[in-house]
Amino acid sequence: MYKRWGVYGITLICSMVFNRSYPGYISSVLFYSILMLPIISLLHMGLTYTVFELSHDVDQRFVSKGDTLTYRLSLYNSSYLILAPMRVHYISSEDLFHLDKASQSAWFVIYPKSQQDLHKQLTCFYRGNYPVGIDYIRIQDFFGFFSIVYKEIEQHKILVYPNLLEFKSSAIRQVLSETAESIVGHDITNSTVFTDIRQYMPGDALNKIHWKLSAKKGTWISKEYTGHITNTTYFFLDTCDFELSNEQRVIYEDYMIEGSMAMIYSFLKEHVHLKLYYDYHGINMVETKRQSDFDKFYDVFAHLSFYHENAYFDMISKVMGQDHESAHLIFATQQIQPKLVHYWVQLKNRGHEITVIMVPVSRLNLQRLKNVSDERLLQVLNSSSIPIYSMGIDEGSLRLEVF
Repeated sequence: MYKRWGVYGITLICSMVFNRSYPGYISSVLFYSILMLPIISLLHMGLTYTVFELSHDVDQRFVSKGDTLTYRLSLYNSSYLILAPMRVHYISSEDLFHLDKASQSAWFVIYPKSQQDLHKQLTCFYRGNYPVGIDYIRIQDFFGFFSIVYKEIEQHKILVYPNLLEFKSSAIRQVLSETAESIVGHDITNSTVFTDIRQYMPGDALNKIHWKLSAKKGTWISKEYTGHITNTTYFFLDTCDFELSNEQRVIYEDYMIEGSMAMIYSFLKEHVHLKLYYDYHGINMVETKRQSDFDKFYDVFAHLSFYHENAYFDMISKVMGQDHESAHLIFATQQIQPKLVHYWVQLKNRGHEITVIMVPVSRLNLQRLKNVSDERLLQVLNSSSIPIYSMGIDEGSLRLEVF
């Protein structure tokens, strides 16, 4: 812009010198035309700002990660004048849609009594709640002297749901069966006695299956108990983003959330009584044991965002300070810190079964997460028989591997 004003100033001086050297009609018209040019450009740009109209929409408001939606924008010129050049700047283009800079904006001119239609095919790469549309329109005069920003634009909101992965790991199935048997021995107020066996019936919980006998007979065998057996799993999701960059944060969130969601769906298929705990400006809990209620979790995971406050330990201590019944506790986190490890060992000694699920940093290439674990603390967990699994997502399926 400064360069244009420099060229204009030189041109104006030259026209003035020409008018003084060769007085006449042509030299005077040339001088005054150049002199009035910025005022005319400014008035024309202001007219464009007040005259043009726009409408825009998206063909879908609720999509799944990986889906493609169409964003449509129409700009109208109802006047008999050519409007000043305009440039549309889209919102959410880099984070959500991976658009390059050339696709994020482009200059165009709207001719008299016409409209300009812009359609974009946008692929949603990340889960979450996003504004979609135009951030602002920059209007500039033809000579580049002035520009003005138009921001009075209502943005559309779209909700991108996470993908539901297939859970292809037997690790948690084995943990759940062992959990049931360990809880039987620790549950003092509701003691249970394994009295008989019978054929497996649809709806039987995992902790009722006699795994060894089922393997021998080649068919599912269930145990019969007298009394009560605890079949509750607490799933603690860590929502601390470790102050990652915006791009790293959404990658980490999607990995943790889609992996957790796959496990939760698998638990509900096995009629496990599940309580999901997560911290977002306070402790939040979702509870059910019916597969038909999975939509509760699905909706929570679609809206959930991680944030900087690290309240994971406080959330766990508050919840477990209230609930004393032995249960299976799953901790999906990237934090292996002394106070957490020591508390997990205490919970293990109180009769709870503990499982730790971590995201392998090598899969995500997130530099800031490399120092959150300590080899000595991992040895403490192993010596306390607290298993640690790494979460792996490949080709639409979740696998758990020993960490």
